[in-house]
Amino acid sequence: MDTPIVAALISAAAVVVVAPAISYYLTKKKERDADWQKYKFEQYREFVTALGGIVGADATPEGTRRFAVLFNTLHLSASHDVITALHEYHDEIRDSNTKKSPDRHQALVSKLIWAIRRDLDIRGTPRAGKFVARLLSSGKFSVQESAPDALPLGGKAEEELKLREPGSGFLDQDGIRSVIEKSGVADPGEKIRDMFLLFQTSTQRTWLAASSHHLFCLLDDEKTRTSRRLIQWRLLHKDAGLIAVHPGDPLGTVDIGPRRKWLYSARLHSSPEELKMRIEDLLKPSVRGSSPESR
Repeated sequence: MDTPIVAALISAAAVVVVAPAISYYLTKKKERDADWQKYKFEQYREFVTALGGIVGADATPEGTRRFAVLFNTLHLSASHDVITALHEYHDEIRDSNTKKSPDRHQALVSKLIWAIRRDLDIRGTPRAGKFVARLLSSGKFSVQESAPDALPLGGKAEEELKLREPGSGFLDQDGIRSVIEKSGVADPGEKIRDMFLLFQTSTQRTWLAASSHHLFCLLDDEKTRTSRRLIQWRLLHKDAGLIAVHPGDPLGTVDIGPRRKWLYSARLHSSPEELKMRIEDLLKPSVRGSSPESR
């Protein structure tokens, strides 16, 4: 057999073998690329949904935890531009930022969503600077107004708050307990035995805390920390009287004796009945005795 004929046969055989292999490789690559794009889209979709859990009246501890988990996860799949925008947005919303700006927040969330759309190669995405995104909460943003007779802190509680870094954010449970016990409002030696979070937004938290004799209400926000009037009121257990929960979603109100219309976050409590039981549990005596009349 002539050499040219052999070469031709070999070339034809190579084409028969190689062409399908190349086609198979390209097909699989397209499938992998499509799967990767789908994975990224789901990650981004979950993240953007989680943003709603840290906005306005919809902000909850669960929402904050979910946001943190997805924030960390995005570092595995997001583009460099998305991660950069993500960090800038987080620097703006973090509690330690004492110079938050609504305009800057708007610009940074728009930059973040734009970067996500660009990474997903979504058609119709305008050029940078022309895209505007807005985050909405499901209900009207509500603020718990401070009681006109809120009690000023004194003594060691005042000194303790001075030691906190400006803009360091909300008090945790240990901080709540310490501020009340050292406030000069609590009786000497009075100890907080239980507490729970009643109301929460991105800017405020309201706590109910109980000692053996008193129920305290503490409103924690930038204004009350500055004025040193975090403790809104205290009641002797016997003076708490009727407890009435007025349900709402996302916010309801609760009446505790003479203290009326205190906001509560529905997402923090499984039902109005459960919230009423939690308040009643705070009022159950654990130590016999008496204390001076409520201030």
